Amino acid sequence: MISMEVARIPFLFCLSVSLLGMSGMLDACPLCLGFTRKDPTLADDVIAARDVVLAKVGRGDEGLEVESVIKGGAALSGLHITVLEAKEEGAYLLTRLDESSAWKTQGKSTVSFATFLPKLTGLSGKPSTDAEWVARMTAMRPFIAHLDSRIARSAWMMWAEAPYHVVKREAGQFDRAELHQWLADPAMANQSSLWLVLLGMIGNDEDTAWLSAQAEAAWKSGNDKQLAALLTAFTTRRGTEAVDFIELHYLRDRERTLEEIQAALSALGLHGREGTAAMRERVLATYRVFMAERKPLAGLVARDLAEWKQWEFAPTFQAMLAATDPIHPTARSAINDYLRALPTRPSASSTP
Repeated sequence: MISMEVARIPFLFCLSVSLLGMSGMLDACPLCLGFTRKDPTLADDVIAARDVVLAKVGRGDEGLEVESVIKGGAALSGLHITVLEAKEEGAYLLTRLDESSAWKTQGKSTVSFATFLPKLTGLSGKPSTDAEWVARMTAMRPFIAHLDSRIARSAWMMWAEAPYHVVKREAGQFDRAELHQWLADPAMANQSSLWLVLLGMIGNDEDTAWLSAQAEAAWKSGNDKQLAALLTAFTTRRGTEAVDFIELHYLRDRERTLEEIQAALSALGLHGREGTAAMRERVLATYRVFMAERKPLAGLVARDLAEWKQWEFAPTFQAMLAATDPIHPTARSAINDYLRALPTRPSASSTP
């Protein structure tokens, strides 16, 4: 019989935990994104496209007529394009990957496109260096709270997808007062994870007190919205005192949901990766407590331990697999990954 601790774990969050543990996520700032899987932004489509044009609604059944080519050959000028989504009068921004692909409408063009689109020219794919990230983020900074949601989403997503250490280094481009303003704006709720992480980076004593109060309120109410970002910012401001709080109120508290546990572990894991050696040791101490007290979920920290090459946990994980106690499937998978990653050691007979 599966214990209640395991049975109450929702499937979708099992997937979230599994994805967040994958090494491919570690170079980005998933906490800034709030762990949401995103559709491509306007900027994504423009950067990826071979052809980008402005086209106006034509007469009768002629569809759209290209009046300006932003990317692509001059032969596109005057081209007639049928796009069902474009019915009203006005100019539309259209993109396509190549000549064999269908045109995608990005909606009506606005005067803001004249300043925004040139910032995207010359950009391609995902940045491979910190300098490329900084250049892209700096270019997008003026648009991050733009009134056109397509532009604003493109801008803040470029910040949220950047490596955490780059976001931390460039956080000074923001003002704490504007971060509080955006956090209070319901229309910007989807971006609040990024605002919280940034506030933790640039905040003062007043912000430290505010984040501490928010963390306490979230625990009391059981609110898991943007919890990982909140606990990350709280830990940035309060250090090991915040780790003490997370251990006591989230990892030891049997009333916490998996969503809350996952958020707490994500915040701890990020600080274990990005923080000082002393912070990693403190996080490891909390992981030991978690593994001892929440055995069905203990494997949720296994991928962090593997990344940090903490192989002394192998006997504990091996004993868990050998026992008959229930282990959540996601945790079991992470344990197996950890054990497969163990460095090979020469046998006793091959030692000189």
